[in-house]
Amino acid sequence: GEEGQALRLFQKDELTLLIRDALTALHIDDPGEGSSTTRPPSLMRGMRRPSTSFPMHPDVQDIITKEWLVPDVELKVARAMKKLYPVPQDELEKLRLPRVDPLVSAVTKKTTLPVEGGISLRDIQDRKVESALKSLFEAAALGLQASVCSSFIARACLQWHQLSSSAASNDQ
Repeated sequence: GEEGQALRLFQKDELTLLIRDALTALHIDDPGEGSSTTRPPSLMRGMRRPSTSFPMHPDVQDIITKEWLVPDVELKVARAMKKLYPVPQDELEKLRLPRVDPLVSAVTKKTTLPVEGGISLRDIQDRKVESALKSLFEAAALGLQASVCSSFIARACLQWHQLSSSAASNDQ
């Protein structure tokens, strides 16, 4: 398409059908039909509007809940991350913590103490906020890295499916 225009694999009005088909393929009950404990009888199924969002897996919900209970804990990244979601080193550098602009540097000069190997913020709350922001940035960068790699695989799977479907229809 035109430069600056996103290539869409599906249209916005197809989203409900896409979500329904994805949930069906993965054998996941549609959250729009009620939870698994309060699922309507099969006679009434389809009476509610289908879901227009992807469900959050309970394991992911548990991880999020546990992380928010202790926000001060340092982010620990498994070494497997580099193996599971490899990207070129120069691209990884773009995902590192950004340098601080001059305005922030001027403020930090007034609020920091010199320590061995660098500087430290004077106020403990400022240090906690700085630590939380660094962890948040690192987590977002890791999520972006995983999303980019997963997107490549998803697009490759789509291509393989299209080639397979095309070959199967040519054989008939």
